[in-house]
Amino acid sequence: MVEANFSFFTFHFSLFLCIFAVRMKKLLLIITSLLMTITISADDAQNVESRRRIDHLCELYNNDLNDSLIQQVPLDLAFHKENQCWEHYYETWMHLVNTYTFMGKVNTALQEVKQMHADATQRNDRYGLALANYAMGNAYLNMGYLDESINCYQQSLQLISESNVEPSTLNDIYSYYCDALNDQKRWESMRDVTEEWRAFLDNLAQEELKKKAGKNNSDVWYAYYYLACAQQHLGMNMLAEAKADIDEAEKRQDLGRVFISLSVLYYRAQYYLQAKDYQRAYEYNTRRLEESQHVDDMSSKLLIYQQRAEIMKGLGRYNEAAEMYRQTYHLSDSIYKKDARTQINELNTLFHVSELDMEHRLQHGRIISITIAIVAVALAILLGYGLWMNRRLRRKNEELAEARDQAQEALRMKSDFIKNISHEIRTPLNILSGFSQIMSERGDRLPDKDRQELSNGIQENTNRITKLINRLLELSDSHSRSHIERTDTISANLMCQMAIASSGVADDKRHQFHFDTTLTDDFTIVTSEHYAVHAIDHLLDNAMKFTPEGGSITMRCSQQGNTLEVIIEDTGCGVPQEKADTIFEEFVQLDEFQTGVGIGLSLSRSIVRRLGGDITLDTSYHSGARFVLTLPIIEGTSVAK
Repeated sequence: MVEANFSFFTFHFSLFLCIFAVRMKKLLLIITSLLMTITISADDAQNVESRRRIDHLCELYNNDLNDSLIQQVPLDLAFHKENQCWEHYYETWMHLVNTYTFMGKVNTALQEVKQMHADATQRNDRYGLALANYAMGNAYLNMGYLDESINCYQQSLQLISESNVEPSTLNDIYSYYCDALNDQKRWESMRDVTEEWRAFLDNLAQEELKKKAGKNNSDVWYAYYYLACAQQHLGMNMLAEAKADIDEAEKRQDLGRVFISLSVLYYRAQYYLQAKDYQRAYEYNTRRLEESQHVDDMSSKLLIYQQRAEIMKGLGRYNEAAEMYRQTYHLSDSIYKKDARTQINELNTLFHVSELDMEHRLQHGRIISITIAIVAVALAILLGYGLWMNRRLRRKNEELAEARDQAQEALRMKSDFIKNISHEIRTPLNILSGFSQIMSERGDRLPDKDRQELSNGIQENTNRITKLINRLLELSDSHSRSHIERTDTISANLMCQMAIASSGVADDKRHQFHFDTTLTDDFTIVTSEHYAVHAIDHLLDNAMKFTPEGGSITMRCSQQGNTLEVIIEDTGCGVPQEKADTIFEEFVQLDEFQTGVGIGLSLSRSIVRRLGGDITLDTSYHSGARFVLTLPIIEGTSVAK
């Protein structure tokens, strides 16, 4: 009996536990469901509150309640950040930047937008970066930095295409982007942007039609689109297309946007102005002025005044046009002064530090400042001394390097000179030795013709050595004498004939020689006959040396103002352009295989310059070489070297 009762009790207790477990499980499911519902409701509540805050901020923004907006933004930013509502977070920040921009506080706007851009970059939030670039573009556009603003708008559109952006924001970006392109007169680029804008609006209109939303917001945005198209077509003087754009915008001006109706009037006046229908342009411009007395800012009035002045000029009402231009100037000046005052006040706000705070900082930083100043002065002295020593050492090294190069060049020229002079003397001496040996051994048995040729050879090589020695003596003389006395009155033609005879150029059968003069034989100059003849002789000798057989040498003599000009040109190898200056240096030879030691041209120029004239190379002559020798005609006693 006891066992039966125990079994009965055990059965009922087990049944109770099972029923309790089932009911507890149901209870836990109910509790879990309630908690999830509460959590979802909390998230929904946060999203609703975030949406409410951004709508309220947009209302403040659209109604220009700037002070209230600026006070509200820090609270909203903290809320969005705490609840990780990042889209509303960056939209709130964007409204703050735009508010500062349109208040004229562009420095504050740029400071805010740089922080916004850095924050979005750190979070790798592409939507935040897109809004930051858009707000930065507005700031740059307000400052007149068109290239920078256009670049920002481009980056914003590129980033925003990858995000779920508010249609109104994207519409604003397109609108300001077109304004910047219009200000820069980049109407071809503006056409591409408006095509993208139109595709966006068409897609948006299709989505609104599917949703059957009733009032279509896209109609308002189409109005802004057509206004931008009107800007573009007026800029390109496509008047028919511009008129159609203005008509389309006018159909949508009753949507509650005052800006649209005012813009329609302005562009209608601009259309008739460009169409030269000045009377109708005047009517629309007048309506624009009358309807905007209480809503326009000074920048808009400036555009209207400028337009009105052009219309008055077109109507022939020049006095009124001049008055409008005067008002335009004063309004522009007022805008500039207002902007300047705004900038000054903004800078004072940004960088203002109270006098007490400044004094406190000065007291705490005075010792550090003095220490830093002492260290800086010491470092500056050490650095300055080091730089001075470095420059001095570098200058000494450069001087030593230059002296070394000069010494090496002098040594090379000396070696070349010794080699050339040895060759120039050895060659005729060998010839003289050979001819003398023949004359001594076979003199009596030689025919008269051969004896005469040997005699001429001996005479020619003797003259060659004599001429070389004379040139060396003249070179030495040019180094020792600082001036040449000019006391000889001589016929210019006679002087040239003496140089021709001295050089033997007229008797040289290898070349054709021509002498032309425009002077009479009684035309005289005061110079040194000896040195002047020698200078011309050296030039003729140089021409003979470098003119090949069959070539020609020409000498011309003429008067050029107060100067006697002697031109000697040949049909030889000429002088390269890069050697035009160096050929007058001592011991310089263009052809190492030619006879001579390279002192003829240098000696000629030295002589002529001491006679008050000069010798130059005419680089415009390309059939050989042409040297121009000039001597003064006016009498003088001496000229320094």
